[in-house]
Amino acid sequence: MAWVVFIVGPTASGKSAWALDLAVRWNGAIVNADSRQFYRDARIGTACPPVEWFQRVPHRLYAFLPPDRWLSAGTYAGMAWGAIQECWRLGRLPIVVGGSGLYYRAVRYGLHPPVGADPAVRRRLEERCRQEGVAALYAELQAVDPATARRIHPNDARRVLRALEIYYQTGEPPSRWRPGWRHPVLPSAALGLLPPPDRLQEQIVRRNRAFWSMGWLDEVVRLIEQGVPLDAPVFESIGYRRIAEWWQAGRPISEADLLAQVDREVWGLARRQIKWFRREPDVLWWTEPPPLPVVERFLRPKLRWPSGLGIGYPS
Repeated sequence: MAWVVFIVGPTASGKSAWALDLAVRWNGAIVNADSRQFYRDARIGTACPPVEWFQRVPHRLYAFLPPDRWLSAGTYAGMAWGAIQECWRLGRLPIVVGGSGLYYRAVRYGLHPPVGADPAVRRRLEERCRQEGVAALYAELQAVDPATARRIHPNDARRVLRALEIYYQTGEPPSRWRPGWRHPVLPSAALGLLPPPDRLQEQIVRRNRAFWSMGWLDEVVRLIEQGVPLDAPVFESIGYRRIAEWWQAGRPISEADLLAQVDREVWGLARRQIKWFRREPDVLWWTEPPPLPVVERFLRPKLRWPSGLGIGYPS
C-alpha cells in the first residue's frame, strides 16, 4: 500500500525545514502545497526552499508558474496527484507540505463539488467585479451563502468570484458541498506545526528581516520592471503588493515602518491559517518538530509503513 504524509500549519512555523528532515530520514520526496510558492519569479518573499534543498531530496511543484497566471485548486490537485504517483514510481514517500488550506484539502480529500470553471459565468462575474467592485459581489455572497462569506476576506476577489461561480453553476451555495470533505481520497496521515503565538510572531519578524536582506525588494522591483501589473496573481502574495506600492510611491515611509506593516500582514495570514487548520480533522499537532523517533512511533501503526522505502526505525 502506498501512502502520503502531509505537513500543514501556518506560515513561518517551520514546515519546510521539518519536511526536509523527514524526507532525508524516510527516503522521501517533497510536493508543494503552498499556492504562493508556485511562482518562479517570487522565491524570496514566498519562502520557497533554497536550491540546495532541491539537491538533497526531490522537490515538486515549486517555482514553475508565471507571475501573471493563477492555478486553481482543482488544477493543482491533478498536478499534485501526478507528482505523488511519480514519487511512488521512484520508490519514495511523498511528503506534501504547505499552508494553503484549500489546496491541502483538494489533494487529500478531493474537490466537492468537482465544478470546473465556466468561461461565460466567469466573464460575467469578472465584468461585474470591474463595474461594481468586489464589495458588491461580497455582499451578494453574504446574502446567498453567509457561511462561505465568513471564511473569505472581503477583498479576496478571486475566492469571492469562485464561490459565486459555484453558486451560479450548481444552484447551491458552496457551503452545502463542504460535508464532502470528510474522507481522504489518498491513504495518508497529516502532521501539523503550530507554535505558540508569541514564538510564531517572533519567527515572522525574524524571517521578514532575513527576506529583506536577501533581496526581497529587488525581487519585487524586477517583477515591476518585467511589466507584471499589480493586480497579477503573484502580487496577491503577502507583502508583495505593499512593497511594490511603497517603491512606486517613492518610499514615503522608512524601511522599518514598511516591514512593520508587512509583519502585521503576515501575522494576519497566519491567524487565518490557524483558524482554518484548527477545523481540520485527523491532524497530529506539535508546537515544534519532535525528534524523528517520536514521529515514527506515532505514525508507524497508522500508516503500516510501505515496504521498500528505506524507512528505518530505532531499535
